[in-house]
Formats: sequence, C-alpha cells, structure tokens
Amino acid sequence: METVRVEDLMLLVDTLLEDTATEDENVLRSPTRHSLRCMVGHFQKLFDVGSLRGVYPRMNDLHRRLGEAANAMTHIRSILDLDNKAPPSEVVNRVATMASSPAAQFHRLLAEGDITSVVVKVKEHEEFFPAFHSLAMQLMQTLEVDRLDGILPALTSLRLKSE
Repeated sequence: METVRVEDLMLLVDTLLEDTATEDENVLRSPTRHSLRCMVGHFQKLFDVGSLRGVYPRMNDLHRRLGEAANAMTHIRSILDLDNKAPPSEVVNRVATMASSPAAQFHRLLAEGDITSVVVKVKEHEEFFPAFHSLAMQLMQTLEVDRLDGILPALTSLRLKSE
C-alpha cells in the first residue's frame, strides 16, 4: 500500500485552488472532475472506504468520532487543570504520571479511596483472623493434615466413612 506524503496533499490542495480560481476572485467555479475524483479517491484510500456509496457515511462517522474525541479531550484537560490548548501528548503524559504515582497504586491495591473504610477493614481483620487461625490450626491437628487445603478432603473422607 502506497504511503501518503504531506507534499502530495499540499500539491492536491494547490491544484484544487488553481482549478477553482478565476480572473474575477469574487466568483469561484467548481473544481474539475479530475480534482474531485482525486480527492474522493484519496479519502477512500485514507479511510478504507470501498465504494462511493460509503464515502458520506464514513465522513459522518469520522465527524462524529472527531467530535467525541474533542469533547473527551476537553473534559480530561479540565479535570487535569490543563490549558485548553495543551497538546494530546501532554494530556497523555499527565495521565501516565498520575496512574503511576504511589497514591494511585495505593488506591488500586486497596480498591478504596476512603481512609475510614480502610481502618474499618483492618479492625475487622484483627478481630476475625485470630479466631479463624486458631480454628484452622485445631482442625489441621485433629485431622492430621499439614496444609489448609487438606482440611476439606479429610472432612469429606470422614463424612463418607461415617455413612
């Protein structure tokens, strides 16, 4: 597939402008069929449109997506307190920096943003774990197993023997 160069696009635009220019600058005539064919063909190649029928729907789709992307970028810039003219690369860099910050990693690990709920969870763990640990140790000793995942098979075996 042939790559498109900026120089080719500039030449096409210059040709189109030459084709539309007249002696009277206030009156523009329509571009030539050749120029229009070249532009449509170029659009089809750039945006993978197989037929002329697909050109307008694809243009509308691209216009809609461009609007959505512009709205999203504006919203993200606002959230990040960036200037509304900040380039996308700056937005991406800022998001990447925030995502890799220790605070972001901490929030992801805990899946909590509220320190109070973290404290509650730690207290629940402190209350529950000792009782669970003691019960698990007693079961392991009674059933003569050396690992937690051996408790369930030993209990199942005992139940089957008792039936």
